[in-house]
Amino acid sequence: MATARGSRIFAALGVIASALILAGPSFGAKKPPSGKAPPVEPPMKVLIVRSAQDGCEPNCPEWIAAQGKIMPGTLAQFRKVLNQLGNRNLPVLVYSGGGLADEAMTIGRLLRGKGLDVGVAKTVFTPCAPDASACRKKEGNKSLRGLPDPGFSVCASACAFVLAAGKRRFVRLPAFVGVHRGEMIQTKVLHIYRLTPYRADDGSIRIARKLLEERVMSERHLATPEKTFNVYAKYFSEMGVEKQIMPLLMSTPNDGVHWLTDEELRSTRLATHKMSGEQLVTGSKVVGDGWTASAPTPAPGAFGSDCTLRGVNCAWQFNAPAQGTGGGVPAKQSR
Repeated sequence: MATARGSRIFAALGVIASALILAGPSFGAKKPPSGKAPPVEPPMKVLIVRSAQDGCEPNCPEWIAAQGKIMPGTLAQFRKVLNQLGNRNLPVLVYSGGGLADEAMTIGRLLRGKGLDVGVAKTVFTPCAPDASACRKKEGNKSLRGLPDPGFSVCASACAFVLAAGKRRFVRLPAFVGVHRGEMIQTKVLHIYRLTPYRADDGSIRIARKLLEERVMSERHLATPEKTFNVYAKYFSEMGVEKQIMPLLMSTPNDGVHWLTDEELRSTRLATHKMSGEQLVTGSKVVGDGWTASAPTPAPGAFGSDCTLRGVNCAWQFNAPAQGTGGGVPAKQSR
């Protein structure tokens, strides 16, 4: 039997490989607080959701909700959820300010391999949030219930790679899609381990190593290498997105976001349908692609058919410089 014979602390300073970060402003609020850094977006959660719409049982629609920052481990969540689905294909509703580009592209290829549709929309959970265990126990919920939020939704930066992966890609105001160059972040990290010698069954002395602490010592923010844009262009081409997306992305610095107009979404094919996430998950009858189909006269306060990011004939305006390349976020008009 192996027996511990003492231990010591060992500190190792290592450099984590540079990660390509594509992350826009935080979108927890419609507008970052003045003079303060925006709150950090929580890591993405990927969940199967069943509609909480009254009267939909026993045929309530289901979808995959993917919300938050794309981080290490997000890909594993997608794989777990897709394994749970088996042969079922559910649409994906994504709501994210960005994250790791490589992770996002790998997720994208996984979704395209499954032939899934992707729409931009936030999911509102009801009556219980995913992490509200006490609420879910009280309600006796065996599955997460929710509704697509018809309000403000965002898919920015690295999230655009996930959207591009959809076999069909649904975007309609007040959902916004943004792109920019991104940056490389090289992080130097101090790892502190406890080393414990022990005797193995074969009589040899071995060392067990346990990580006690991981401390960030420094970060370097580097410009995105030009060759990385070739990787982006190849990925978008693979997904059927037109090459016009690249000038929009490359011309926008990391501290800004270019919010795509309706025409840009259509011409780049980053969106294939001018329709909402709700229309995607409910399986509403699709007439054409939503860009050319005639639209009914909007009700008072609803969005007009020619509503654009610059606030023409709609209740939303683009709260940024006129060319749409600033770091502001879309905000609701006060009328």
